[in-house]
Amino acid sequence: MKLITLTFDIEYEGYVDFDFDTRPDAISDIRWEERTEECLEFPHWNEGMQRFCCDELPLNVTLHDGSKTKITSEADEDVYERYIGDMLRDSLIDARESGLFDSLPLARDCFMLIAGTHANYAWPDDRGFCDANSAHRHDGG
Repeated sequence: MKLITLTFDIEYEGYVDFDFDTRPDAISDIRWEERTEECLEFPHWNEGMQRFCCDELPLNVTLHDGSKTKITSEADEDVYERYIGDMLRDSLIDARESGLFDSLPLARDCFMLIAGTHANYAWPDDRGFCDANSAHRHDGG
């Protein structure tokens, strides 16, 4: 396995697509494919985006660590996208750190990516890929 990718959407549908890419050239030929028929659906993410952007209502968000925060209606929509993306990032890293990937045939140069399909979010950011064998949290996002 060369690449582990989580792709998410909150603007149009509310889903996460978890992809294990085994192609030898996966890193140099990243393919962003929207496959909504093969994803985990989170319609409340999209409902939250609609309430926030269209109805200008604040959002109560539960973070990855269980703490709660409120996104005020004055905030930019990127804030909500960042909370979702960071939660997915932390969940993916927790899965790796807990040994969930230990039985998978990860290549020595396997990397992890998270990106929003209609969002201004990508992790890692412009600093490069995150090594799936030694991933760590950072302020990428």
